[in-house]
Amino acid sequence: MVIGDKMNLEEWNKDMPILSKSELLKVFEDEYIEGGYVYSGCIPGNATIFQEYEEHRKIAYSLVKEGKLQIRACRGFAYELPKQKRRELIEKYNLKERWKEYYYCNPEEEIADVMK
Repeated sequence: MVIGDKMNLEEWNKDMPILSKSELLKVFEDEYIEGGYVYSGCIPGNATIFQEYEEHRKIAYSLVKEGKLQIRACRGFAYELPKQKRRELIEKYNLKERWKEYYYCNPEEEIADVMK
């Protein structure tokens, strides 16, 4: 579900529409903007968005091939935005300052990793 120009994963889980390639990429971008420093905006491969629709897995795989997503280096299978895209989002939306509002997690590690 598109809310304004924002694609929210929680809202998508309620309605579960089939997404286009650009809409799926927007989900990843918005997840990152909203607090992605916790897990670098990753979405696990077993998330509802992929389990319910095989098409979304195919789209995610094509986005990986295009370099717009990458496979996250972690124990479970997950997708995430590449560092260059995360850097662009940090700069465009001043995420270093925005994320300081969160008291439960420090974004400095993500910022330092992405900006180097």
